[in-house]
Amino acid sequence: TSPAFFAGESTAVERSSEHLSPEDLACLEWLDTQKESSVIYVSFGSVATMSTEQFQELARGLERSNQPFVLVLRKTLVADPSVHDFFEGLKQRIGKRGTVISWPPQMHVL
Repeated sequence: TSPAFFAGESTAVERSSEHLSPEDLACLEWLDTQKESSVIYVSFGSVATMSTEQFQELARGLERSNQPFVLVLRKTLVADPSVHDFFEGLKQRIGKRGTVISWPPQMHVL
């Protein structure tokens, strides 16, 4: 895997930081506590969907990897509301090793 980086003007990123939500800020603060180039970033964009089984398999893989990760979990990614219970259990099991957000401040994360 190749490292990702932002190739635009840094002033654009700095200006956009004025509009970060509390969730965005929490994600960035969490990332700042991680070792450089050590975090797995998983996002399926704004259009993709997956089944409950696919999501559970992905989440279990991240959990078993024992690596820090950011998982972007939009409300529309998995249609089945039962995934919420699985997700709550996942959050308890991973503790501070991973973070799950609904939408990332992508230019800041990368």
